[in-house]
Amino acid sequence: MNILLIDDDEIVLETVSLLLASEGHTVIPATSGREAIDRLEGGALVDLVLTDLNMPDMNGWDIIRAVRARWPSVRVGLNSGSLGEFPRGHEPLDLVLRKPVTLPQLSAAINSLARH
Repeated sequence: MNILLIDDDEIVLETVSLLLASEGHTVIPATSGREAIDRLEGGALVDLVLTDLNMPDMNGWDIIRAVRARWPSVRVGLNSGSLGEFPRGHEPLDLVLRKPVTLPQLSAAINSLARH
């Protein structure tokens, strides 16, 4: 699976990228929502956008709304340590992970997407 991974914490970005790569996925890392959208606009082909929720330029919901509006066939998910309550009428999600995510959790979530 080609995964656009977005997190403003470079340590988390690198760690989750390595976990995903160890499972055979291709990871396109982005440290901000703007960088992620630029990659998609530039033609990056992705199966899944997996984003952090709380980031300075665009939050996870902003990214998910943009992806759903412009690239509706791309699956979207959150990977966050501060999920809290989801806003009313939020965009539908294909997966939700809570930081710190473990390899078995990440693998199970991605594999469940691949089966659908």
